Amino acid sequence: MFYDDLRQQMLTELFTKAYGPTLPITGLSSWEDCLKGDLTSFFEANLLSPTTYKEWLRWNLEQRHFIPYILRSADGKKKLEGATDVDALIINPRNGFVY
Repeated sequence: MFYDDLRQQMLTELFTKAYGPTLPITGLSSWEDCLKGDLTSFFEANLLSPTTYKEWLRWNLEQRHFIPYILRSADGKKKLEGATDVDALIINPRNGFVY
């Protein structure tokens, strides 16, 4: 679908069926606007956790977990959250849309 000549139309239909005609994001008015332009795709993308989230997690661990062995295993560790592996990303560099 990504490499098809009708990519924008096909992806617009897919996102509309999956999420409805109203965008769940702000700043763009339609699925067509999200998908206009030269899209890029990435497969098996590795997304790092933001530093601010990792710091927050370290200081709020007991609010997030209550199981003793998890709390003990996290004691003294700096890295409590790793990267997320995403199967596929579609990015529109023109307008910042990422899915």
